[in-house]
Amino acid sequence: MKLATKILVAAGVVLMVVGIIIMSGAMATTGFNFNVKELSDVEYETKNYKFSGDLAEIDIDSSIADIEFFVDESKDLSIEIKQCDDITFDVAFNNGKLTIKSKDKKKFNFFGGFYTDLHIYVYLPKAELDKVKIDGSVGAVKIPAITCNDMKIDESTGSTTLEGVTVKNELKIDSSTGSIKLVNVTAGSMDLDVSTGSIYFEDCEADEINADASTGSIKGTLKGEYNYNADSSTGSVSVPSSDGNRKCRLKTSTGSIKITRSL
Repeated sequence: MKLATKILVAAGVVLMVVGIIIMSGAMATTGFNFNVKELSDVEYETKNYKFSGDLAEIDIDSSIADIEFFVDESKDLSIEIKQCDDITFDVAFNNGKLTIKSKDKKKFNFFGGFYTDLHIYVYLPKAELDKVKIDGSVGAVKIPAITCNDMKIDESTGSTTLEGVTVKNELKIDSSTGSIKLVNVTAGSMDLDVSTGSIYFEDCEADEINADASTGSIKGTLKGEYNYNADSSTGSVSVPSSDGNRKCRLKTSTGSIKITRSL
């Protein structure tokens, strides 16, 4: 057996042992009373909030929940949250800023996947904001046609979908495991980073685009001409030949790159 192989095997054994130790510690906190049925039989409750006033900024920090925005200009700012005893959410609206933060009552939460019905729905009274910041650990993010100055989304596990969104300055999306889908999105600059998952554009444009996918493809259509810098370690690359002034840098480690120019 080669030295490199021995090192990899040894590292794998160490990681497995560490995982067993961590899991044992977590189970010890409950007296090793592990019941999958109890975890799956979670009881949920829905809470609703309504605020009046000029909304300018949204800041959401969620350990686990699907997050979705809706635009309803005929109503005040409304929030619908589906939570459970173990995971609840603090909601506040002060000086034009909506803040939503999750509270996880479990000291160890290795079984987040069982909380499948948690969600945060935000009904916006207007489609124009200053800032949107979302920090989500587990759950999908969906944002419709809104306009804002800056938008930052940080996801650990879950897909991110933006449709018809305009970001005047910087759009920044980081995802560890999950795809990024942008449809008719316009931004001053786009900074997109995915560890495991694909990046998809449909009729998007920005003055500068930086997109990285470690394991996954980068595909779709972009409006206008760009100066492309595209590279893939183990995948095919196909981008329009263009000498545009706007910069577009695309990079994948394992995955193809295919971009076409939309009309």
